[in-house]
This record gives sequence, structure tokens and C-alpha cells, in this order.
Amino acid sequence: MSRAVELGLPMFLGILGGTPEHWARYGHAYRAAWDEAGHPAEQADIAVAVHGFVAESDAQARSTYLEHEHRMMAEGLAELGRPAPSPADRAAQYGPDGMVFVGSPDEITDRILHLHGLFGHTRQILQMDVGGMPQRDFLHAIELLGTKVLPQIRAELAWP
Repeated sequence: MSRAVELGLPMFLGILGGTPEHWARYGHAYRAAWDEAGHPAEQADIAVAVHGFVAESDAQARSTYLEHEHRMMAEGLAELGRPAPSPADRAAQYGPDGMVFVGSPDEITDRILHLHGLFGHTRQILQMDVGGMPQRDFLHAIELLGTKVLPQIRAELAWP
């Protein structure tokens, strides 16, 4: 991270697990190093990518995403000779203490805003196309992100 900061490069966190609080440590360390390097604070750029899915309701998002994510994990881990976590164990990662953002537009907005409050990231990426999910499902999710989630985020944070 120090070399990236030295060069004035942004930080991109690709997150597959853990908690928001755990990952916030990296954001704080990046910002501290950025300040120490003498860069203007407003130019510190942090992007966060997580797995997730948005649907009309929390229940719909969870059931749709779990089906496809579990298939992807089971196939991938089988290639490594490892068992996949149970659907119940994986679904537990979908809650507010996990780093898989699955839910309604309001839930996703709340999760992004919470994460932003922890370390002020400037870009959020949601990896939704997993496990052979039908294109119509993730295209609708993209529509919800653009029409329901993004306007709320922009209103709250004054993001472009």
C-alpha cells in the first residue's frame, strides 16, 4: 500500500468475506499513509468491490442470489476437493455484519452508506453475475441499482 500511496494511486479492495469493520482498517491505513505522503485529502480514492445482489425485496434477493452463489461455490470448491459451505452458512454472510450485500434497494443503500461511514470509499462495485444467474435477473438488479439505490446514495453523499 505504501508504494501505491507514494505514487498517488487509488486503492481498490476486492472483498470476499469478513466484516465491514475489519475492512475499514485498510481504508484508515490508506488514508493515514496518504496524508503522511502529503497528498491532498480530497484526492484519496478508495473503491470497494463486493459480491451481492439487489431485488425488489430482501427475501427475493436472498433466495435468488443464494441459489446461484451456492452453485458457483459448490462447483468451484469441488474442483479443489473441498466441500462448499451449506446454504445456511453462506446466507449468514448476507447480514449487516457480513460483506456480501444482498437485499432490497433500501437494504443495499443502507449497507453502502454504513461502509462509507466507516472509511469513506468513493466507488462501490457489486459483483452480481454468479453461478449461471439468468441475464434477466441481474439486468433487473442493475436497473434497481440505477433507479433506486444510486439516487439515494447521491442524495446522502453528494456523489456524482
